[in-house]
Parts: sequence; C-alpha cells; structure tokens
Amino acid sequence: MSLWLQNGAVAPFYTPKNKSRFSPVGRKQVNRTLKGCLMNRNEVVRFRLTKMEKEVLKLRANKCSLSLSDFCRNTIFDKEVKYKLTLEEVQAYQSLARFHNDFERLANFFKHKDSILSNEVRKVAHDLHNELKKFQ
Repeated sequence: MSLWLQNGAVAPFYTPKNKSRFSPVGRKQVNRTLKGCLMNRNEVVRFRLTKMEKEVLKLRANKCSLSLSDFCRNTIFDKEVKYKLTLEEVQAYQSLARFHNDFERLANFFKHKDSILSNEVRKVAHDLHNELKKFQ
C-alpha cells in the first residue's frame, strides 16, 4: 500500500502483523515531503519603500499581531486582516454591550404597559446592536 502525494511522489507504507493499523516507512521523510507540498514558501519578492512607508507597514502589522511578511501576504491576497482592539475600544465595546442589554430589559419591561415606548426603546437597542457588530 502507498500514499500518493500532490507532487507525484509515492510515500511507501507497510502492513505490520497487526493489519488493523498502517505505519509509514521513514516517517520523517514522509512528513517533510507532505509539509513541502502544502507550505512551500521559498520564493522571494522584493520591492522598494520609503522609510515612512515601511514604518506604516510595521505599525499596521504590529496592530494585527502579524509579521511584516504575513501582513503583506494577507493584504495582497485580500484576506481579512483583523486588528487588535485597544484598551479604550474594549471599554467602549463593553459599555455599548451593557447599554444594549439595559435597553432590551427596558423594552421588555414596557412591552405590555406601553407598546409604543417599548418599540422605540427596542429600536435604540437595535441601533446599539448594529454598532456592536462593527467591532467584530
């Protein structure tokens, strides 16, 4: 029995006396071959930047907790780059979440007593919920 790899190579397997399991022959060699097929980043692309542009790239990469290479690769291939939230943004998010929950409770409280007020309060809660989605 053998395993076909993406590059056309064949990784040999043998069957032990207990035929319920297969184990690879030359495990390290097989793993290196598989890893090379999946993540083969040995090509280099170089381009020139001003010092200011490079500093801006470094700052943006640091905000995302990515290396400069990973940040450039993600932006070039239109992958989503998520920035870490600052302490002020986390506090603002927590405050908005608290306000949203409070307005939902108020809307539920006024649901049977005053439906018009309940609907208005629920609209405010919905607006807060939409603002919370922007953080994610």
